[in-house]
Amino acid sequence: MRVTNGRGVDVVYDNIADPESCPKAIASLAQHGRFVTAGAHGGPLVTVDFYQIYHNQLTIMGNPGSRIEDLGRCRAEAARGRLRARIETILPLSRAADAHRLVESSPGIGKIILDPTLG
Repeated sequence: MRVTNGRGVDVVYDNIADPESCPKAIASLAQHGRFVTAGAHGGPLVTVDFYQIYHNQLTIMGNPGSRIEDLGRCRAEAARGRLRARIETILPLSRAADAHRLVESSPGIGKIILDPTLG
């Protein structure tokens, strides 16, 4: 909240659902903010303060980007080593703003990676 002078952020995208960071991410949302989740690697259960959701009129939405019927084939292909990540570019963390601009402007299908070890 310090970064936004107490206003909060408009959108949080989370693909982990970590039980410690997820409630903090939701608490960081501005009024009418959106929390988008695309994963639950941290586990399926997270404590959520529903007063925050109600009072701030927040939206929580899931966006898996996949279909359950594709899961078996996907696992089989992964086990065979046939899946490869498509990487569009790797940038140092100091260029996070550039990475966001790329995501917003590019219809590319490759991942944009921020690497904090790069200078």
